[in-house]
Amino acid sequence: MATTSEAPEQVQKEETSLSLNKAFQTYVRQMPKETKKAAQPEIAKFVRWLGGEGL
Repeated sequence: MATTSEAPEQVQKEETSLSLNKAFQTYVRQMPKETKKAAQPEIAKFVRWLGGEGL
């Protein structure tokens, strides 16, 4: 059983768990169109290189 001091850290981990792919998609959606066209392919290459599953 988790102690009181362990529980908040565990909950925080679950809330901040985000795949790199999902973070990339969210970031690109927020970019201005003119910036997005140039940046999206390069960022996508970087995400694939790292592996898109985890941060």
